[in-house]
Amino acid sequence: MKYLKIRHYISVLLSEGTRWEFEDILNGGVNLTDKQIKRCSWRKRYLLFVPVMIFVLILKKGINSECIGYAIAALSIFIGLFASLVITMYGRYLQIPRLLPTANNDQKIEDKKVRNFIRQFTFVTGKNLLVATVIIALMSLILILPEYMSIDVFESKFISSTNQMNFSAFLMFLNNSVVLVVRFAILYLIFDFFLMLLYSLGALFSFLKREYS
Repeated sequence: MKYLKIRHYISVLLSEGTRWEFEDILNGGVNLTDKQIKRCSWRKRYLLFVPVMIFVLILKKGINSECIGYAIAALSIFIGLFASLVITMYGRYLQIPRLLPTANNDQKIEDKKVRNFIRQFTFVTGKNLLVATVIIALMSLILILPEYMSIDVFESKFISSTNQMNFSAFLMFLNNSVVLVVRFAILYLIFDFFLMLLYSLGALFSFLKREYS
């Protein structure tokens, strides 16, 4: 039962993070339909696919262990800092005073924008924290199995006849497929991570600029 709850919590975080990622809080409010959100999400995936595939082809042996060590350390720091920021934003949300019944429409709109922005920042950052955690887990797999995960899969050749089909060839194909999938997943998540990070920071400073003015 606890395992099912974890799956439910992760599913809610991913769905809400994706939903709020594409909402333009400051200019348009919360008005995207589920179909529009799915279309925006798939569009982003297509845009990320090309650079990720290029890096997979360039990094024939994957990311080296030294870079992975630095990346894990940086992501760990990010998780700690932004987890604290999410908690701070939640405290800020609780401190927003309730509007009086006599409040005019402009005050109601401003109040709604502030509340929606905090929701947006919290869910998008929460999703990014989950992405960072998955990246650390996949990179740790490379550190645990360095010889297995650092092979050059492009040195392998496809079999030219059915006579070459055997259990050893099947294991090599399976091995190369797993390595490619892990490398693609890591690079895709890294690109997605930085994209959402830039989005969160840009939205935060746009909101602050608007509040200061």
